[in-house]
Amino acid sequence: MENAFNLLVEKLTNWFNQIILLLPNLFVAAIIIVLMFVFARNIRKLSHKVIGRFTANLPINNFITGVIHYSLLLTGFVLALSILHLDKAVTSILAGAGVLGLALGLAFQNPIKNTVSGFIMSYRKYYNIGDRVETNGFYGTIEHIGIRVSELRLTTGELVILPNDFIVNETFKNISSTTKRALVINVGVSYHDNLEKVEQVVKETISNQVEHLKTEDIEVYFKEYDSSSINLMLRFWIENLSDKHYQQTKSNAIIAIKKAFDKNGITIPFPIRTLDFGSSGGEKIAGIMSSAKPGKPTVE
Repeated sequence: MENAFNLLVEKLTNWFNQIILLLPNLFVAAIIIVLMFVFARNIRKLSHKVIGRFTANLPINNFITGVIHYSLLLTGFVLALSILHLDKAVTSILAGAGVLGLALGLAFQNPIKNTVSGFIMSYRKYYNIGDRVETNGFYGTIEHIGIRVSELRLTTGELVILPNDFIVNETFKNISSTTKRALVINVGVSYHDNLEKVEQVVKETISNQVEHLKTEDIEVYFKEYDSSSINLMLRFWIENLSDKHYQQTKSNAIIAIKKAFDKNGITIPFPIRTLDFGSSGGEKIAGIMSSAKPGKPTVE
């Protein structure tokens, strides 16, 4: 019993002595952690300002500054463990972090790709909030640009959330990238109409009755001989203000062209289908009509 007590006292004494010896190292390690915490916080504020000069995307800015901040804290923690002569613990932590990072990389492959795509979009500035874009079969206005996803408000009111990787790796069209926009209208006229007159009427109608940019030409091109019409393409330019403005101007142009055609005797033909009831094995429609006798219908 006495021997066990002596061993316990000896063990406690050794631990106490080791703690006393480690006090200077503990003090230095604590100072390093505190200093690194203050340093990381100041660097985070500074990097937030610096990165803000290159991108106005706040989520991406916060993400980068967050990575810098926590990397500095991790560095201070590893230095503190090294001062305490816990090298084996440091090695184990780094090894574990590597394995964990590989596992997380495989598990979150798509989110990582979307995040990287968000960085690319921020650097290249593909579009800004409020731009009208067409991508992945959707057309609408950008309402939010995040690190992983962007939000697109369709003209019909629905909100579409698109992963950034879809936008970077797919073709998209930014309607708001220019101050003017071409308006194209296709229409067919009869084979009996004078094409020179048609072109003149169309150009005069757009020039006098429809809003357009005076600095750009009004273009009319006859494209093809169709089954029942000669098709033409009208193209003129308007200010790129909004989707509503574009659609309203197009509607006004269609109405004006129809009125002008009616006034000038220009025909917009439509397909005509002839039905033949006199096919082989059948009875002529004229014969059916002549054999029919007038009378009241019977109801069975």
